[in-house]
Amino acid sequence: MTISKLSSCQEQVLVQLVSKAKTIEELRAKTNYSYREVMTEVKDLLLKGAIEKKKGFPTTYRIAKSFQMVAKKLRAKFDMSDLLDDPCDIFSKHYQQKHNRD
Repeated sequence: MTISKLSSCQEQVLVQLVSKAKTIEELRAKTNYSYREVMTEVKDLLLKGAIEKKKGFPTTYRIAKSFQMVAKKLRAKFDMSDLLDDPCDIFSKHYQQKHNRD
């Protein structure tokens, strides 16, 4: 599966799952979609094999090992999206973070 075949909700769900496993409620709180939409997309990603359901209570979801590279690429895309408006700003933000200056 490629990144272009994912819906925007599925992309946001995968970006949230890169760091750690999360419940549906945690995913819904971090995205701008309703509970029903997030649940539908999570079920679709489960059927595609992109994410796995962890056993136990509460039920949590994590990215499947075979799908981690795609999810990391998505995360990088989302991390850079706010910087792409002004390419010169990328250097200044990096410089400020590196030198701890405001």
